[in-house]
Amino acid sequence: MEFVKARPHGCSSQEVSKDLGINRLTLTKYLSTLYSEGILGYKKVGMAKLWYFEKNPLLRSMLHDSDQSKTLKLLFNSMGVGVMILDQKGKIVWLNKKIKNVVGEVSGKIVDDCLTEIAELNKTANDSKKSQSESISIKSNKYLINASPILDKEGTVVGIIDVFSEQ
Repeated sequence: MEFVKARPHGCSSQEVSKDLGINRLTLTKYLSTLYSEGILGYKKVGMAKLWYFEKNPLLRSMLHDSDQSKTLKLLFNSMGVGVMILDQKGKIVWLNKKIKNVVGEVSGKIVDDCLTEIAELNKTANDSKKSQSESISIKSNKYLINASPILDKEGTVVGIIDVFSEQ
């Protein structure tokens, strides 16, 4: 874990196996177990997987194409409210169809740069580790925004989920 944590941009199983002196195939089984428990994430780069420490299984599942990701996206898209998920740095990880129709395709952008109306609300939710609500207008529509911090097992904020209810 320490080897992977020290490389925030990821490392290959070959790098880890070489450093730890463990067979690469055996190590891949361990890495896959840590992935299924939400401790590690990976991104594919060509034929290789780059493993990285993942603090939040919800964000991991939203970022990766898995059965759990498909289920979460189906649920969030079925809701009658807008849902936006941010990572701990304020980058928009995912948004459902309802809010995407209002704000456009903003995935991958920093929320403070494209939705300044909710920047302070998210900052307060992040700093207080408590849900915050506020009424705002976006493109002539009024919304009640509920910004809730996503906490890991240790109580650290690893993201924010914003729920937009039309008023």
